[in-house]
Amino acid sequence: MAEALTNSNQPIKAQALLKPLTEQQPSDRYAWQSLQLANEKLAKTTDSASLKNIATINALRYRSHDQLWSSRYESALTSLTQAKQLAEKLQTTAQTSSARPLLANINAEIKAVKTAKDFEP
Repeated sequence: MAEALTNSNQPIKAQALLKPLTEQQPSDRYAWQSLQLANEKLAKTTDSASLKNIATINALRYRSHDQLWSSRYESALTSLTQAKQLAEKLQTTAQTSSARPLLANINAEIKAVKTAKDFEP
């Protein structure tokens, strides 16, 4: 259903379906991949520069979750570093209020990936 919504230019509705799934089952790679695609679609189709930036950052964040759950820790860190750089740029614009919570989430996600990477047997 979420894929159909994304393909029919309704990525925000797709996100509304997918977010609860990732909260209930954080290891669901398909849900993370679908969230990434929904945000990529949103970034490509929106007329709002602000929404485009945030969707791009979130697509990178969601890609990192998929990479984390497939044990690709370095790739996850790269995705999060890219997201962090975009969020930091966002902070220097009029969108500072949007960037602050995104940066906090990204920093927490970087820490979680590093912890998972260090824990790897």
